[in-house]
Amino acid sequence: MPPSVNAANVKDEPNRPAQNTAESRRRRLRRWLWRKTPYFIVILLITVLTLSVFWHRIVIVIEGGHAGVLFRLWSGTQIDYVYPE
Repeated sequence: MPPSVNAANVKDEPNRPAQNTAESRRRRLRRWLWRKTPYFIVILLITVLTLSVFWHRIVIVIEGGHAGVLFRLWSGTQIDYVYPE
């Protein structure tokens, strides 16, 4: 047996495969998230920028005293329901 590995250096630990597996998964997940953090930040910034640029086209406010109908890109104006103020 090599001198670096002998019976005196090996610790007697109880067998806990479920806990070791859970800790290993958690450690791998944490490592993966740490490596992918810049990508998540870039995606988040692009999403926030896109929403802020197109917010006026996504959210439409119907002012008091007016009514509205829904326009869908492929099927046209939906006049079945008139949205109140």
